[in-house]
Amino acid sequence: MSPRARRIVVVAAWAATWALPWQGALDPWPWLRAALGLLLFCTPGLALSRLLDRCEPRAAIARLPDALLFGAAVTGLLGFAGSVLALPPLVVSAGLWLAGAAALAAAATRGLPPRTAVAGWPAVLEVLALGCTALATARLCFAPVMGADDMTYVARMTWFQETPALGFQAIIFGGATVISPRDWLAFWPLAEALIASLAGLHGLQLTTLYLGPLLAPLSVLAVYSLARALGMSRRAAVVATTLQVVLLLFLHTRDEPGRHFFQRLTEDKFLALYVLGPVVLRLATRVLDGERGPMLAALALGWTGVALVHPTALGILFLVVGAFAGLELVAARNLHALRVLAILLPITALAASVRFVPTEARSPAYFDVESALQANAMRGARERRVDVVPGTRFYGISKRSAPPLWRALGGFALLLALARSRRDRVARYVAAGLGVAALAIVPQTGWLVGKLLTPFHLWRILAAVPYGIAATFILRLLAGRLAIRPDGAGGLVRRAAALAPPLALVVLAASVAWVAAHQRTFRLAALEIPDSWQESLDARVKFDRSRPRLPFADLLAVARTLDDVVDERAVVLGEPEINSLIPSLSAKAVLVAFRSPAQTTLHSGMPMERARKTWRTYQKLVTGELSADAAVDFLRAHDVRFVVTATHAPWLAAIGEDALPRRTVLTSGALRVVELLPPGGGPRARLQVG
Repeated sequence: MSPRARRIVVVAAWAATWALPWQGALDPWPWLRAALGLLLFCTPGLALSRLLDRCEPRAAIARLPDALLFGAAVTGLLGFAGSVLALPPLVVSAGLWLAGAAALAAAATRGLPPRTAVAGWPAVLEVLALGCTALATARLCFAPVMGADDMTYVARMTWFQETPALGFQAIIFGGATVISPRDWLAFWPLAEALIASLAGLHGLQLTTLYLGPLLAPLSVLAVYSLARALGMSRRAAVVATTLQVVLLLFLHTRDEPGRHFFQRLTEDKFLALYVLGPVVLRLATRVLDGERGPMLAALALGWTGVALVHPTALGILFLVVGAFAGLELVAARNLHALRVLAILLPITALAASVRFVPTEARSPAYFDVESALQANAMRGARERRVDVVPGTRFYGISKRSAPPLWRALGGFALLLALARSRRDRVARYVAAGLGVAALAIVPQTGWLVGKLLTPFHLWRILAAVPYGIAATFILRLLAGRLAIRPDGAGGLVRRAAALAPPLALVVLAASVAWVAAHQRTFRLAALEIPDSWQESLDARVKFDRSRPRLPFADLLAVARTLDDVVDERAVVLGEPEINSLIPSLSAKAVLVAFRSPAQTTLHSGMPMERARKTWRTYQKLVTGELSADAAVDFLRAHDVRFVVTATHAPWLAAIGEDALPRRTVLTSGALRVVELLPPGGGPRARLQVG
């Protein structure tokens, strides 16, 4: 086939898969629709990877993490431009398709990529071990539970899908509030919205059920490719990847990195650190090897992708990659490190400068503990995750996030890596990752890192630690010393090294069995899957009431009803079980309170004291502690037009219909949508909020 014919065929197939309604044919298999939606989103990045990464023959599946990063970069660039110019979201979808068409056409001109043959039983064993690790990790990251920031991200996804024009206006509370400038570059929810639309799934279903297990294998492949780029053999890279999963399993408490890897991988900050971070580190390593031209462009595009996913993750990865490049420059005298820094510095500086844009948006970011204490914001998770030296300005990552045993092991690995840093690139990378974490843990230096990332984001640095690569680095050193012994121990070590990948799998299986046997301690959501996981949403909300699991069919019925009965915007109040989910169901809904007083302040711009007062009154309302008159006054004062109930709502039944005329517009299972009518019960004009 001629190059021109290949281009036509490839672009036509791309157009067909993007535009044709194939989702209905796969309705019984939503997981397959989710996988194909993610693959379609990654296709432009896959073609870009093929064009920019020319010197290393790699299978298409190994390029998927790079493809996700490049796809996020293109989406973020289009989303930012669209937000500045107030363009419709269709521009992003069309722009991504055009980028994919152009990249696919260019890649088709070059012909098929070279085949990567797997020769010999050791190589087959390594591929099988890597595949088993990827599948096991996907299963462990299957956590059909929604809570915390997921509610905000899905609300943004819904807004991106339904808004007539992109912009930086805040969601959830309507009005003219502008989101904080530090969130102006966070476009992963836009990427998720595209994936959900391509898959024909609601955002709640995609993020809660299917996306995590799909992203987990990409994290495995990203770590494996990074280990190979650092000079590790295939065998060692497989071991490093497997040990990464094992060690994260045992970092399991709510403030340790393993919990967030297995249960919150879909969130932008953890996606950036666990999936995209190893990709940009691999690209930087290729530049350190002396590659120029397309690889420099790949690093620039990849780094832009991280900048447009999460700003704090960008700062953390900048510290790690910067330390890595610095060690290459000083310890290995590798001048190519200057090229890496020349790409990273301007992009990072531009991204960081956005937060200094003057706006009226309220930002609760604190860059020292003193100001947080003065604002009475040092509470809850913030207080847990930071250890402050009494009477000083010094603080570091708390022992709850980095326990003493792990600190000792990390310190030992850091010392070994520094000792080998002149001879071994892996050692330099391990020293960079562990060194940045050590700086954040030690209070005398942690406060300086906090000036860059804020004190309350320091604990996220632990997600950038190369656990598996560091463990394999130490094991290699120990095995190298023991293997040269002439006695039986040396022979045993050599045989164990030859079988290292399956042995690592045995360790992974034993670790999973241990975790399953001690589930009350580990509380891994993947090991407590309810029978009806595909039909019902398990939404964890902070409220002292029973939390029924909500059927997706009922939730989607509420979404359709709100979209039908609201013209533009209307204030909707829900019971605690569903209130914070309402913006994920309809972008037309304006809330009275969202998630917590702090989150209400963050998204509405109202002062904290007013947010706390509103939250307390809302709690009293839905628990029936307000009198009927006070309840009506609260609802009227906030111009509540619709109420969504998730129980039999005794608080609403206690209000007479004479005082609060109303009609039920939907009953679906336990959920009801009730419209509150004007006094007298006459017709009510549709609320239209600009």
